[in-house]
Amino acid sequence: ANNGCDPLNPLEIGKEYDIVFTCSAFYTSVKINGKQVCYSRFEAVPVAGVSKQVWLSNAWYAAAKAEVSSLVYTPHTKEIVDDAGKPLMFDTDLLAGKDLSPQMSYLGEIDTLTQYKVSLELMIHGTQPGWTNIFHFTKGKNTKNGGRIPALWLYPGSTRLHFR
Repeated sequence: ANNGCDPLNPLEIGKEYDIVFTCSAFYTSVKINGKQVCYSRFEAVPVAGVSKQVWLSNAWYAAAKAEVSSLVYTPHTKEIVDDAGKPLMFDTDLLAGKDLSPQMSYLGEIDTLTQYKVSLELMIHGTQPGWTNIFHFTKGKNTKNGGRIPALWLYPGSTRLHFR
């Protein structure tokens, strides 16, 4: 299943957006610049207490032509650890203040919960012909239902968002 939360309106190229993606046990809610643009119930429930890798883009899809800043994961509790084993603090910027283009960047690992919030600033610079990935959290090979939750994608040839 590729269900998720898909706002209807595409974003403008070159404009910065504040995005807040909230996930509960069975629903997803998306706010863009403070306005709720999507609410969805979904079948793929995020697995709690599992360490997941955090990526900007990935090896299976083209990177989005975009810039991400202030990527913040907010669970209720849990420690976040980077690739060197150092704790990353939740409610802090996982990008450490850098503005990054999604280019298959491994950011670290997070012990996930079923209820959390991911917020980020996003500016899209263009489109690609196929699906493009902006960020995702994953465990393993991205093949199981719920394996890329949370994640943010762009539709093929569009600036329309797909959250899951």
